[in-house]
Amino acid sequence: MGAEYSTLEVNRLLPQLRLRQVDLVGVFSNQTDLSPTHAVELFLREELRLKEGHKREVRFKRSHLPARKSLGEFDFGFQPSAGKQVILNLMDMTWLDQAFNVCLLGPTSTGKTMLATILGYEALDRGYDVCFEETDTPVHVPETKDFVPASERRVRDLTRARLVIVDEIGYERLGQAEATLLFGFVSQCAERTSLVVTSNKGFDEWGGFMEDTDLFAAIVDRLIYRSEIINIDGPNYRKDRRQSISEWSSSKKGGTRH
Repeated sequence: MGAEYSTLEVNRLLPQLRLRQVDLVGVFSNQTDLSPTHAVELFLREELRLKEGHKREVRFKRSHLPARKSLGEFDFGFQPSAGKQVILNLMDMTWLDQAFNVCLLGPTSTGKTMLATILGYEALDRGYDVCFEETDTPVHVPETKDFVPASERRVRDLTRARLVIVDEIGYERLGQAEATLLFGFVSQCAERTSLVVTSNKGFDEWGGFMEDTDLFAAIVDRLIYRSEIINIDGPNYRKDRRQSISEWSSSKKGGTRH
């Protein structure tokens, strides 16, 4: 009864100290002859583990990253122009501390978003705040932050992030207002927050989806000033690896019809 009471009392006190519930039985199982100092150390290490786990969950929720991808899943043999050694060098994430950018350019379905996602998860796992967005978020969300709570929260997330991934720039034409907002966002990030951008167009084509050529030049100038530019000019992965429902079904059944 005494041990049970002590556990209940400890768990009652933890929230008052803003500490998390700890599995005390699990922490101290198989532990004998513990000194008071060692017992406190074990308890605090478990609290730290729980705290770091919670922080990872919060960072992931805020990131809006798509499904996790690993570097081992990317087929550099199929897409050698992606530059395996360059990507491996980027995986150390030291460039985030210097606010460098990464620009992944190339046709549709050449692996740009997958590589951006891989970099995003690596940064997340290393404790950095990450945001994954399509072009319309940095363009339109700031416009509504003063009267839409969700927009205000997202702007805070973007401001807090050490890495912002902007996916699929160039798929939609940007008018004067949208280009101005994008320029403001990129300028705000310059030399403070790293950007990873993906685009199906080379920089020399960006003027084709922006009405203001001066803004286009200013945006590109800020992106490439401190950046790694990766031009992927290989084949279309989805087209090459296309699979029909019947092919998938046959492979699942080992080619046997029922």
